Amino acid sequence: GRISPLDFIRNGGAWIFDYADETDETDEDLIHLNEAGQRIVRSVCNAPIAITITTPEGYKAGFVHADTPRDPITGLLNWRYFTERLEDLGRNSDLASHAMWNRREVEAVEKRIFYNADYDPNDDVHGIDHVFYGHTIMEEPMTWGNRSWIDIGAYRREKIALIDVGQWIDTRIEE
Repeated sequence: GRISPLDFIRNGGAWIFDYADETDETDEDLIHLNEAGQRIVRSVCNAPIAITITTPEGYKAGFVHADTPRDPITGLLNWRYFTERLEDLGRNSDLASHAMWNRREVEAVEKRIFYNADYDPNDDVHGIDHVFYGHTIMEEPMTWGNRSWIDIGAYRREKIALIDVGQWIDTRIEE
């Protein structure tokens, strides 16, 4: 799940140079961060890969960067299975890498929407009211069942999706 410095910069990370004291002339890929920059990097590197919150309305919402892997035995999306396995295996596991970088589910959903496929309840993430994803830039937020992809490429477009999570879930449950 590592990312190269060049990939980091290409994907909106050029701001890190604001925290650079100097660059290493012997290695153009290496920058020396000041204390504030080092704190930011440590915070990002130690941030959770997936989190669960309870909204004021009482809904359980999950947040994960890119994808919720399917249970290899049942083939279902299961939040509890995913988060418990992620905790057991840790942030350097293949599961964590999948959650951070995989686009398989969002690509499958985009095809279903494009071909006007019927909604299948097995496309929901079980054990949670709604899951929100980033990583894959959309023109507008996209929802399929109890999953929403909300990354609209703020670093490229100067436009951001701000969502009242409780209201978002409430509206979808009523549909």
